[in-house]
Amino acid sequence: MPVTKQSIGFIGATSNIGLSLAQGVAHGNYRLLLFGRDSDEIEPIAKKIRGNTPNADIAILECAHECSWEADVIILDVSDNKLDEVLPNIRDVATQKIVVQLSSNPRREMENRTHIIEKIHRELPHSKIIHLGPTELLDSINESKKSGSLFISGDDNEAVQTVSEIIETAGFHPFVKNNIKEEI
Repeated sequence: MPVTKQSIGFIGATSNIGLSLAQGVAHGNYRLLLFGRDSDEIEPIAKKIRGNTPNADIAILECAHECSWEADVIILDVSDNKLDEVLPNIRDVATQKIVVQLSSNPRREMENRTHIIEKIHRELPHSKIIHLGPTELLDSINESKKSGSLFISGDDNEAVQTVSEIIETAGFHPFVKNNIKEEI
């Protein structure tokens, strides 16, 4: 866990994994910045987190750009078609930041993974991109999995370590893979 409080921007946080991460890190030394296109969806998430962790440091923000600007780590929990809208909106404020692409649907993700990974790297060329998802995504490449594990992959070792610490704080086990782009 970091010594100084880090801000984690959740753009979305509505999938099971995204919500679990947000709830889990709320008790750590993190400030949660929540953004969702539908405030009716984000408000109950913040309320639920505060109910479980009354001292949680949470802010609901009005736009993805503001959320990303304030965040040290940006977690994208959005569908592929929403990436086309979100990525250009955060490009200028995500430079040199850790951007986590959360894959929460193994079946759909396997079909589109190459396209999604290339899109994010192309749109955010100066960010430290990390891919995070359930270990079921690795089944096709014959990897073992552990209950409660999330795979992490990326090119920047420091960013991978930071994200590993975040998911450990959230109660998951990190399963670190080398650059997943090489395995596609």
